[in-house]
Amino acid sequence: MPTQEDAEQNRRTGTRNLLPGFRHGKGLPYLIACFLVAATLVVYGQIGRHAFLHYDDDQYITENPVVRSGLTVQGVAWALTTTHFSYWHPLTWISHMTDVEVFGLDARAHHFVSLSFHTANTVLLFMILFRMTGALWRSGFAAALFALHPLHVESVAWLAERKDLLSTFFWLLAIGAYLRYARRPAVAPYLIVLLLFLLGLMAKPMVVTLPLTLLLLDYWPLQRLSRDASSPDSPGDERSARRPELHILGEKVPFFLLAVACGVITLLSPGVQQASSSLARLPLNVRAANALVAAAGYLGKTIWPSSLAVYYPHREVALASWKITGAAVLVGGITILVLRMARRWPYLVFGWFWYLTTLLPVSGLIQVGGQSMADRYTYVPLIGIFVMISWGVADMASSWRLPAPALAATAFVALFVLAFVSWRQAAYWQDDRTLFSHAIDVTSDNYLAELNLGVALERENKVDEAIPHYKEALRIRPFYADAHYNLAVALGRKGNIDEAALHYGRVLQIRPRDANAHNNLGFLLFRQGRLGEAIAHYQEAIRINPRFPLAQSNLGSALGRQGKIDEAVVHFRAALHDSPDDVLANYNLGIALMIQGKREEAAVHFREALRGRPGDPAIRKQLEQALSRQGK
Repeated sequence: MPTQEDAEQNRRTGTRNLLPGFRHGKGLPYLIACFLVAATLVVYGQIGRHAFLHYDDDQYITENPVVRSGLTVQGVAWALTTTHFSYWHPLTWISHMTDVEVFGLDARAHHFVSLSFHTANTVLLFMILFRMTGALWRSGFAAALFALHPLHVESVAWLAERKDLLSTFFWLLAIGAYLRYARRPAVAPYLIVLLLFLLGLMAKPMVVTLPLTLLLLDYWPLQRLSRDASSPDSPGDERSARRPELHILGEKVPFFLLAVACGVITLLSPGVQQASSSLARLPLNVRAANALVAAAGYLGKTIWPSSLAVYYPHREVALASWKITGAAVLVGGITILVLRMARRWPYLVFGWFWYLTTLLPVSGLIQVGGQSMADRYTYVPLIGIFVMISWGVADMASSWRLPAPALAATAFVALFVLAFVSWRQAAYWQDDRTLFSHAIDVTSDNYLAELNLGVALERENKVDEAIPHYKEALRIRPFYADAHYNLAVALGRKGNIDEAALHYGRVLQIRPRDANAHNNLGFLLFRQGRLGEAIAHYQEAIRINPRFPLAQSNLGSALGRQGKIDEAVVHFRAALHDSPDDVLANYNLGIALMIQGKREEAAVHFREALRGRPGDPAIRKQLEQALSRQGK
């Protein structure tokens, strides 16, 4: 029979079952887990029909030669040493390599792997919360919010964000292992927690806040900081028993050291350093204000998840004072409120500081990218808010004596609405055109969405439709080099040579070391017969990027046009060294060799060109002439 002490423990940890009829149902946790799996699959099953995006998915998978090679020793070595795309996250790279090794470039299978990780994270979260607190329904509802909330769609439906899912998987496994260690401290479980933490860091650096969240767990629901010295679960050392906080802080030291090491690697990576170089343009007070407003904004979108977009542009100016004041009042007010209620409802402190702590690495204080906020940044932080909602609503319902069926019906309706919104939001991720069209509809002055919608339209050969979007991106952001570049490409395809050259010139004013812009501008000048200027740009492109086959081939063509055949041959050979199957380079080299009288070698290159473009009459004619002059 429960004692008064048991009742107090249940009140503090939130373990009282609101539906006592199910209290002893041993199979009920498994039924709840099955419901979570089924609901997640129903909402997200559609992503199995989605394509790879050309927004980061190409860099992570489809156009990444290392990943496209599958799981290889060389690929694993590259993953362990590269900081490509700003971060050191070798496990994420290895995950994508494994997908390619097993499924090839079948986007459906890649998406289902991501969905499997999200489903596993949902079930893990439910099991961990239930194991920590014994509160079955509250744990189930918090996990259901995690599974179905629309703010999590981006992490699940975007293959480039596999790192969110994978890092959270190891994060939750580490917490599960920590529970075992906290109840029966020993070396082996401690090392398992440390290993899982390291694996999480190797999937995404955001896991650096895990040591702080472990301290929050020690506060609630594990209550290790207030555990009595006579408890059988307390460490055996008498000094540790008298001062448990010293022991608990000491055991976190290796975790903090790993976190610091990972943080240093991340901050020293080229992508983050490049972002850091722009901090003078984006002062600390602007970044701090944006971080505060974003923290409040995520809360608003948690309660009312509308106007969700793949990209929210950073205004890069001081925000309106009313926004900053409102956000400060909201965040500060909640902080004061939960601290005042800490004794009665300790889960509020746990949930709120979980949210603030885990949001800190992606708050924008160190700005990486041009976004003001991002839905994917909430994947882990909202766990704290979901705990606050689930336990808080249950306690309020209990104090108001709401009937259990009414509470269950309300919870079901809320989950159904969230599931429907998530299902609709996931549909926007089916392809680039749909995704960025939606972003333009729900945001304002979204230069990146305009650019990427133009790119998507151009890939569909709708150049006339793409050009207005590039121009709109430039209206919003006049010095946007990518928009100038893409507009120049589109205008060149339309035959507007002078206007295209103008925009390539703008690109080079902003990014003087853009090898592609030099090469493309050289090609336009070549078409205009301005060979000297074209050659200068080709040579600059090669100086910037010595292994640039297209620029080498183009330079060879320009030199050949000037009659400098020997020099042209050198550059055609350089192009074929890095791209041996290049049809145009083989063809042009063959012609140059014919001029030099090297008909037999020319025939070899004409055959190689014909292999890449069978039946091409021009190549066949040149091959026939080469063979004929050899008497063949």
